[in-house]
Amino acid sequence: MLVKTVPIQLDRERNLKLTLKGMLEFENLTKKSLWEVTEESFKGLTDDELGKLLWACLIWEDKELKLDDVLFAVNPGELVDIISKLLECLNNAFPKAKGGASEIPLPGKPRTGWRYGPLHVITSMFQRRNSGI
Repeated sequence: MLVKTVPIQLDRERNLKLTLKGMLEFENLTKKSLWEVTEESFKGLTDDELGKLLWACLIWEDKELKLDDVLFAVNPGELVDIISKLLECLNNAFPKAKGGASEIPLPGKPRTGWRYGPLHVITSMFQRRNSGI
């Protein structure tokens, strides 16, 4: 299955795609599994974790890309757009069937929140951050 990439402008135009290697790297760095990320826990990702997720979604294209390179390429004012693109990337990596459930139900794996309202997730994240919570 070909997974659609998501273009993103950082230091240059790059393409986001979550691979198994990226998932493993994210888990190694954060001790969090993307299988366990729900809408609520995605809202709670720290800026550091968001940066690591961004890097994990870019390494498929550039195996020499360093985490610091990605973090230095991101301006805080671009976070809304970056989060939107990360959610689109996650939707591409974990496709859904017409009924809204994942195409292949995975035993013991919760349905992830980004499939059920990415705009709600983004709005909630920035309301929380702007309110100081």
